[in-house]
Amino acid sequence: LSSLDMAYHDERVPEDTTAVLNKVFTDMGYLTPTPDTHFEARFGHIMSEYAAGYYGYAWSLVYAQDMFSRFEKEGLLNPAVGMDFRRKILERGSSVDEEKSMREFLGREPSEKAFMRRLGM
Repeated sequence: LSSLDMAYHDERVPEDTTAVLNKVFTDMGYLTPTPDTHFEARFGHIMSEYAAGYYGYAWSLVYAQDMFSRFEKEGLLNPAVGMDFRRKILERGSSVDEEKSMREFLGREPSEKAFMRRLGM
């Protein structure tokens, strides 16, 4: 759905939204919706001022997997890692720039490697 959202919101205005949907779904290896059902008209996120915001959901998974990779590396039930997550991420909320908090928790720059591994890539 993120790929579809981005395809609809690139620099070209699509003349046939169903054709765009079918191409994206086919390119991604999905079955196309039943003809004449116009799935895209029911995709509420993009039928408002959401623009290409649906793509942001994918980035939240990238960051979540990256942070989870520290737990995988140091132990899922490691109390030190859990407390570090609590103090550097949860307790701060938005009082500190989220990317700064994430860098401090990870001890490095964020990466998409864990997300790509989750996708089998």
